[in-house]
Amino acid sequence: MIRVLLAGVSAIALMASPAFADPGNSSDIYQENTGNLAYVDQVSSLWGSSSSISQTGVNNLANDYQSDDGSPVGDVAGNASNIEQSGDDNIADVTQDNSGSLGSDYEANSSSISQLGGSSDAAVHQGGAGSVSYVTQAGFVQSAVVDQNGPGDNASVIDQDGSANGAYLLQSNTSDAAVLSSDILQSGDELVAEVTQFGEDGWSSVVQVGVGQIANLYQDSYGGGSLISSIIQSDVYNFASVNQSGAQGESAIDQSGEYQLANVLQISTGSAGMLSTISQSGSLNMADVLQVGDGHMESLIEQAESYNVATVTQDGGELLSEVHQLSGEGNSATVTQMGPQASSYISQDGYGHVAEVTQTSGVAAVSSITQLGLGNVAIVNQ
Repeated sequence: MIRVLLAGVSAIALMASPAFADPGNSSDIYQENTGNLAYVDQVSSLWGSSSSISQTGVNNLANDYQSDDGSPVGDVAGNASNIEQSGDDNIADVTQDNSGSLGSDYEANSSSISQLGGSSDAAVHQGGAGSVSYVTQAGFVQSAVVDQNGPGDNASVIDQDGSANGAYLLQSNTSDAAVLSSDILQSGDELVAEVTQFGEDGWSSVVQVGVGQIANLYQDSYGGGSLISSIIQSDVYNFASVNQSGAQGESAIDQSGEYQLANVLQISTGSAGMLSTISQSGSLNMADVLQVGDGHMESLIEQAESYNVATVTQDGGELLSEVHQLSGEGNSATVTQMGPQASSYISQDGYGHVAEVTQTSGVAAVSSITQLGLGNVAIVNQ
């Protein structure tokens, strides 16, 4: 009797087949105290897999591997993973692969890792037609690595709050239309962030608040895409570096307080041009910009008190450079411009001064230097 009933149910289910939801694999694990350990392996799903792991206290560890062929069924496509770890030794590892051709579909792979307190660590690898990753780490040792590649849009958010921090991100895609997006927020303690983006369009934002700081960013567009970078650092050690290579580039760095240093290299393969803005306030200062290309270029450096120094070298295009080293101390500014046209304005207030501008132009060159109080010296060669 039972067999007959089951057979009947199966037949009804098959007749109604398009109505079923979430046709892929699904896993749900909850672990509380002590040893913890979870491993999920979902592969060869035609329509995606979904996994949820929740771990509370002590040793933790979670591992997740999901892959599918990327064939969409209604709104269901790709892989979804959610890992929550609260307290103690932590470690989480997610690998998601999507071999389908969903183009730039957002969230063909989706991953979320949350680690609250403990020795932390998180590594996410996503490959396929568009991925999104969220990593949240609060407290203690921390570290996060995200690797995204594939033909679709890739987006990553890393949020680290307190303690030793880290955050290392690699994004790459093979599409000439997809967008790479990265957002790193670090609040407190040793900090460090490294972002590498290789694709058509790239956007990256790094915000670091308090103590160790360092941010290093590399963006490369192999087509005609645009690259946008923003780094904000506030008190204490500072250091920021941006390397952009592509048709269009844009970079803004804001550093506030103590050792400071900012370095920007921009190389344009087209005529659309580049833009760089550096603003530093208080203590050792220093800024260095090199721009190379055929099109419009622009650089503005502002530094407030202490040792100052700013060096700008520009190549080709219309060019423009402003350096203001606002009121006081070491000063020095060197600008070298080349190309059909040029402009340079330097204003330094107080103490060491020296400003050198060399403009090499067969068309139009303009230079204006204002230095007030003490050292002075200005050399312009056009």
